Amino acid sequence: MKIQSKVILIGTVMLVTTLLALTLFSIIILRPSYTALEQGDTITEMDRGVSSLQNDLEEMNRNLVDWAFWDDTYQFARGKDLTYPSSNLMKETFSNLNLNGLLIYDRDGNLVYAQGFNLTTDEYADLPEGLNASIATHHQTLFSGTGHQSVNGTLLLPGGPVMIAAAPILTSTFQGPPAGTMMMVRSLDQRWLARICSRSGIPVSILTIEQAAADPRLLRMTHPLNRGEPVTEPVDDLTIRGYQLIKSLDGNDGFILSVDNTRTITRTGSATIDGYLKIIGLFGVLFALFTIYLIRKNFISRLNILTTGVLSAEQGDGRRKRIEKIRGTMGDDELTVLGTAINRMLDTIDRAQAATEASEERYRSVIEDQTELICRVDVTFTITFMNRAFEDYFVADQAKGQKIRTLFPMMPEPVKERVVLFLKGLTPDEPVGETEILFQIKGDTRWAAWTVRGLFDATGVVTEYQFVGRDVTAQNQAFIELKEYRDHLEELVDQRSEEMMGMQEELLNIERLESIGVLAGGIAHDFNNLLSAILGNIELARMDLDEDSPLDERMAEMEQVVLRATALTRQLLTFAKGGAPIRRWVHLGPMIKDTAEFTCRGSPVKCSCRVPDDLWITEVDQNQISQVINNIVLNAVQAMPDGGILRVTAENSEYDCGEVVPLAAGRYVKIALTDDGPGIPAEQVSRIFDPFFTTKTAGSGLGLSTSFSIIRQHNGLLLVVSTPGEGTTFTILIPAAANGDVPVEE
Repeated sequence: MKIQSKVILIGTVMLVTTLLALTLFSIIILRPSYTALEQGDTITEMDRGVSSLQNDLEEMNRNLVDWAFWDDTYQFARGKDLTYPSSNLMKETFSNLNLNGLLIYDRDGNLVYAQGFNLTTDEYADLPEGLNASIATHHQTLFSGTGHQSVNGTLLLPGGPVMIAAAPILTSTFQGPPAGTMMMVRSLDQRWLARICSRSGIPVSILTIEQAAADPRLLRMTHPLNRGEPVTEPVDDLTIRGYQLIKSLDGNDGFILSVDNTRTITRTGSATIDGYLKIIGLFGVLFALFTIYLIRKNFISRLNILTTGVLSAEQGDGRRKRIEKIRGTMGDDELTVLGTAINRMLDTIDRAQAATEASEERYRSVIEDQTELICRVDVTFTITFMNRAFEDYFVADQAKGQKIRTLFPMMPEPVKERVVLFLKGLTPDEPVGETEILFQIKGDTRWAAWTVRGLFDATGVVTEYQFVGRDVTAQNQAFIELKEYRDHLEELVDQRSEEMMGMQEELLNIERLESIGVLAGGIAHDFNNLLSAILGNIELARMDLDEDSPLDERMAEMEQVVLRATALTRQLLTFAKGGAPIRRWVHLGPMIKDTAEFTCRGSPVKCSCRVPDDLWITEVDQNQISQVINNIVLNAVQAMPDGGILRVTAENSEYDCGEVVPLAAGRYVKIALTDDGPGIPAEQVSRIFDPFFTTKTAGSGLGLSTSFSIIRQHNGLLLVVSTPGEGTTFTILIPAAANGDVPVEE
């Protein structure tokens, strides 16, 4: 590419980059600021709409207090003034108070007066649909007013939201006791919305929760709305809409109040920014054109003259003629210095060329007689020289002048790339390197070992690479065969070592637990006999005591302690013998799910069960397997006091002999229980099945050891895998029936 084209390209890139930077600045900084102003203005309008709702509630509450704290209302609620409705609750009253309904209850909560009103027709009407049912639902809130306190808020009815206020009925001097409760109701209908619109000058509307759930835009704003924050969302280029969640009387979700606002700020700001960008772009283009004109006039044209002179010197017959040609076309500035340097360079080239020709003739005969493979390539990897041995080795009579990557079509592509990277890694400080290259020559695989030297000029730029190599095919083939044999032996040794270590560790664990189990069983039997004697003596002693004796309570406490000790001995016996399982053919699926979900009930842990219906039949003691799952789930719940997820899965699995040490080959039901707890430290994993080992302040430490013993009595296996900080997985493997035709005992 010519310098003139490069200058134009650079100027264009700089101009485009500047415009892009300004555009990004407007998009990231300016336009969002206009949007933020627009959102703030919309939220202000939303606050005005919410304030209008609050003002109407306060106004209705004040009217309610005036009517509820009145002697006439008090006497009517007590049933002493039956003319009260006809003389006071006329149509004009409902119209003046802007009420759609008024209800009066006596002190027992019985409705003594209820009347609806249509403010559009100024006629009596039915109460809003669902009002009585909603009042019954919020009975505790609406009828909780005491003293001079009143209650007000909104309710969401089938026909739409309403404002409601309730107050106890007192005398005009605020004396009690309350004779009942008075309630005033005003519908938030189109009439009310129209009045708010005329008051604030902005469109206001109401959305129910069901309507909001059907709008994908509102679904994205659920969290800020639930926090009570106003949110905004552009509807189109002309309108932005604000939303505010209005809570119902009991604090639950009621309805959403929305307002529409015009996007004047954003449209005006965007138009201003676009105008500035167009002006800046126009001035940038003019400036770039003027700069290119100056560069072309004062630099490019003179550089073209120098280029013409250099080309003439290259094609000239003698050095003197070339120098005179260039000198006659130069000016008196930096380009003149460049022309002089070119002349000196040509002198150096002539002298170096003469010396090179003499040296090449002197050493050519020596190189041709060498048995090593010798060649040279330039920086484009084109061969510039090769000796006879190199040519015979590759059978390439016409190799000279071809690129090295096309010279060796038998070289694999990854090897070519590695050779290129190797050559580029040579530097003036480390110009020599060694490498081996693989070839496929006439169907044979060959290796050649090369010593490569990079030849650099005075500036440190590589000019050529010299290759000196020898064939090492026989050595490499022997080495590869030896390495493959050694790797195979190492794999066999590693595999057998892992199997032996796993079997040894499992057998040691089983032997240790069996020894502890025998000891625990013997102690438990003797200890149980002693406890039986103690318990019998306590019962005899209580029979001799009077019912009101102070010692009876102490003896009862001693009896409970002995019973707890008896339960502990039963756990020891279960651990020692596996509880003598009573085996039956059953489907474990329902029991797994029921036990896990029941144990998690009442805790902050959520149980996720994925148990298929086609689990194989197993011959087990269902109660003991349920105890195992209960122990593991209970540990998971205790490991997640702040809540989490316990994943319980079950599946059918088949294992070959030795695949899972020490299980025999066959069909198994695999149960996995995974929690999200903190995990078990590595130094404790090997001890969790030891009797009485526990890290908790409470507990006997027999849960997991008993579970391990039960699974072992069923010829199964209980495994644990735990990663600190990520969780723990317990895996239970229980032998299944050899076929699916075994009957299941109910």
